[in-house]
Amino acid sequence: MNKLLILISFVFSLSALGSLTDFNREWVSHLEQKATVVSDIRHLPYSFVHPTKTKYSIIVTHGLFESPYYMTGIGQSLYYEGYNVLSVLLPGHWEKDLKSIDHISAIEWKKELDKTIELASMIGEKIILIGHSTGGLLSLEPMIEHDERIAAAVLLAPAIKISKKVKFAASLGKMFNIDINKLTDNLPDGYDVPYVSASGSDLVQNSIERILGQNKKERILHYQKIRKPIFLIYPEADLVIDNGEYENLINSVNAEMRVKIFSRQTGVDHASISKTAIDTYIGFPTYFNHEAGEMVREMVRFIREL
Repeated sequence: MNKLLILISFVFSLSALGSLTDFNREWVSHLEQKATVVSDIRHLPYSFVHPTKTKYSIIVTHGLFESPYYMTGIGQSLYYEGYNVLSVLLPGHWEKDLKSIDHISAIEWKKELDKTIELASMIGEKIILIGHSTGGLLSLEPMIEHDERIAAAVLLAPAIKISKKVKFAASLGKMFNIDINKLTDNLPDGYDVPYVSASGSDLVQNSIERILGQNKKERILHYQKIRKPIFLIYPEADLVIDNGEYENLINSVNAEMRVKIFSRQTGVDHASISKTAIDTYIGFPTYFNHEAGEMVREMVRFIREL
């Protein structure tokens, strides 16, 4: 069964969930709203939901310029392990207005995750947040705010500090109005090729400063507020994030910190870390984390040991 059929089957299966009637109604309403703006149905948020509440419900949040579609493998695997799973489609991503990301504010991302947390609380006793890159950064905020509904987080290369190279490239792009899609001969199509906006980096930076502060001292103070377990997973070969900042996170959190690092030899990088074999771009069918299976098994062990 391909991913689109999986999405459709789970959307329609919600109508059969008698014990989750309130969630069913709210989720369908949420999907209907998203369907009015999404560029293609495959980028809609997915839900993998059992007939009853589970001990943990899981929220999967994607990174910049991506969508839930590119993290389906993780969500599907955790559903098969017995958890209810929801995903987030961040505003400005894969919309009919392909350049909508240029017209949103970073606070809209927080509101979208907050909305999904409300939904997840209806299908799980506690919530596990799983986020990649920007999604990982956003997943830290409820933990810093001591949201009691959150039990733990799994962070995949969270965007807690953008590398100097990426900041420089983004500033050049804005200064000279460079169209990255034209430069790479990959025009956005609303289906498989995203609109790569120079303003995307600004939105992430705005989110970093809002959630963690504007300097190292402020970031550490915010990390110290975290009192729920974190499983941090990141690649040694990451050109997007300043990996040195992870040490500050690891040394500051007042809770269990489990860490997994993919070495350069694995070929895993910032964008591929969250992708399984079913999450690839059409033009790059082999670009995924070839060790994703073991990574998900380690996620499951982390969750079961909470």
